[in-house]
Amino acid sequence: MNILQKTIYILTLAAFFAAPVIYGQTGKILIETKLTRYGPDLKSNTYSVNISATGAPAFGKAYNINNNDDDEKIFYDLVQYDQTKYPLKIVINGSNVVKPTQLGGPECNQKDQATLVAPKSVAMGACHGRTTFLLLDLPEPSGLIGNCGNFTIQKQVQLSGAGYSWQYKKSTDTQWKYFNYGTQYTENGLNFNFKDVPDLKDYTGNLFIKFVVDYENLNTSKIEIYESDIATYNIISCSPKLEATSDPNITACNYSNGEVTFTFSRPLETGEKYLFNRVPVGNGNPSSATSDDSEVEKISALSYKWKNIAPGKYDFKYQTQFGNNTPSTVSTVTNFTITSRTPALTFKAADVQPECSTDKGGILISAEGGMPPYYYILDDETEIVNNITVPKRIPFSGSYLIPITTDGKHKVIVVDSFNCIEK
Repeated sequence: MNILQKTIYILTLAAFFAAPVIYGQTGKILIETKLTRYGPDLKSNTYSVNISATGAPAFGKAYNINNNDDDEKIFYDLVQYDQTKYPLKIVINGSNVVKPTQLGGPECNQKDQATLVAPKSVAMGACHGRTTFLLLDLPEPSGLIGNCGNFTIQKQVQLSGAGYSWQYKKSTDTQWKYFNYGTQYTENGLNFNFKDVPDLKDYTGNLFIKFVVDYENLNTSKIEIYESDIATYNIISCSPKLEATSDPNITACNYSNGEVTFTFSRPLETGEKYLFNRVPVGNGNPSSATSDDSEVEKISALSYKWKNIAPGKYDFKYQTQFGNNTPSTVSTVTNFTITSRTPALTFKAADVQPECSTDKGGILISAEGGMPPYYYILDDETEIVNNITVPKRIPFSGSYLIPITTDGKHKVIVVDSFNCIEK
């Protein structure tokens, strides 16, 4: 059994546009080419990689492996193409012939080609060679990222002769720090939860991320290093989770607006407030309020009631904001419904005239709908409750005769437990 040996050669650079941009996409592609020797009796071999681009110089290079080389030979090259130079056409040619003295030895002539219409990583090969094109750009950040969940960058890094690492730096750091292989990144990219990285738990601010490729140059006995571009991600606090939304939400009266109560996972921090937003489902103008507004009532440390909402179904989303106007993450969209109370309150009233001068007359009333119990208010009478003058409500049920002791016109108002009237 042969022990596989490999030689790693120096990286060469071909630059096809302006100098690299720090903290931005650079268009750099790391090319790893690995040649494998089939046996010790090689007659001839060729392997070439060619890249042509729109409005940019072409890249072309030939590689070979000799009988006195190790069983594997690895080369590195670096090319750089701005996105405006795409599509890239890549063509690989390979041939390999062993001497006739090696019985059954392979003879091969192959060609592989691809057209890249956008920057991405790709692997190709022909005969005894395999070439990997690793795009060193990271995905462009889009939007704000909350510090309460998973952070993911999908980036496949598969190199035969090189190692690599993912690194990060906070805005207050002076040195780069390493993510852990296996738990925080794999060959398929970076994936970690902020709470699992002690240094990043509850962190807010700019987070700088890169990955670093390193390989041993056996010609110089030195470790050669090349870094990806550096991506900057804006990390913000997460809004509290919405744990519950009240339901059903029935208006007090058939003609009135309603209210909904939201319960969240944590209390607000000092200087933090809610920003609520609702939009009628299907069509309508959005409405917004903050937890400091009069239409929002704090029920408890975790619960807030949004009042004076017209009946209907609404899409709802929220986020919090701190005193310096720094926002937290925007929630996913949920919905709630405000339903008009039915049936509506109705009542009947009829005067009952005395049959003789000594009889008492009255007003016969009855009510249905609304929310019992029912009350009547006669002639706008008032009373004082807790030092406040309020209408004097007298409870009744069924058909009830209000006694009247004075002649003339009398006014009767019937209300239910929510003070709703007939409308």
